[in-house]
Amino acid sequence: MPVLTAYLNNAIDTTVAQMQAALYGTPTLVAGDATINANQSQIYILNKGSAAAITLGAPTVTTSDGVTITITSNSAFAHVITATGLFQSGAAGVNTCTFAAHAGATVTLYAYQGKWNWIASVAATAG
Repeated sequence: MPVLTAYLNNAIDTTVAQMQAALYGTPTLVAGDATINANQSQIYILNKGSAAAITLGAPTVTTSDGVTITITSNSAFAHVITATGLFQSGAAGVNTCTFAAHAGATVTLYAYQGKWNWIASVAATAG
């Protein structure tokens, strides 16, 4: 029975990894300031050796509904994501997302009708 359990656990882990790859592809490393594709689900890993200035444009209305973007920091710098007039975070007038200067700071955004709904964040502040 332990062999069967190990086999099933491995099969489940493999399936989850395949599903994540199908949804998001291979994570994209960002080593400098950049503009992020607003119309494709993706995971971005910020790896710049100083604070990165990231620009996020508007997702295409209707066509890009459902696009999910996760941006996470792999470096201890206060990266800033700017999406002027596009963040819907539950607060008025939010144009930026600023990461705490810690690796692991993360924000997940969901596109709907040309805006970015702020789904979740860790050590990231809407401003």
